Amino acid sequence: MNPSVKASLLTLVISAAFAPADGNAFEIPQVIASSAMAHCQAFTPGPTNTIRNRVIGSENIGNTLAVACAFEVDSGAMTEDGVQSISIVLNNHGTTSFDIPCTMAAGFEGAFTSFISKTTTVDPSTQTLVDFTPADAGSSANGFGEYLVGLTCTLPKNGVVNDTYVSYSVDNGVDA
Repeated sequence: MNPSVKASLLTLVISAAFAPADGNAFEIPQVIASSAMAHCQAFTPGPTNTIRNRVIGSENIGNTLAVACAFEVDSGAMTEDGVQSISIVLNNHGTTSFDIPCTMAAGFEGAFTSFISKTTTVDPSTQTLVDFTPADAGSSANGFGEYLVGLTCTLPKNGVVNDTYVSYSVDNGVDA
């Protein structure tokens, strides 16, 4: 997918997630975007780790391997909705399509409030945006109600996590 098209689509997705509702003009949308190497790492360190971290993302160059991604937010300024969505861009540097399963968790260890699992088919040389929102868990809430969110994905050989995004709102201190 052309990077300009990808950026335009992501802007639309994020804008829709933060469309203001009546009476909440004091909330300011925040999106923290980064290359995967800032937020994701292999489960297994050492010589069996086949993740190649590059500026454009993290690619698995060996056997199937799990990666974990964590996201930082300004929890002190965040509204009570908590994180509203997390998104990743997956890519396939191989020659055949494959599936990449990912699971998102929100909350503290032992007290997770949300689990969402998705499996995404990624075609060769294709960047695929995958979003995780409360609606995926059947909730109509604006956010997960948590500031701690993480994601695990199992990357086959040639599987890549390019970009990561976490979206939430902060209170600017001005009453609506």
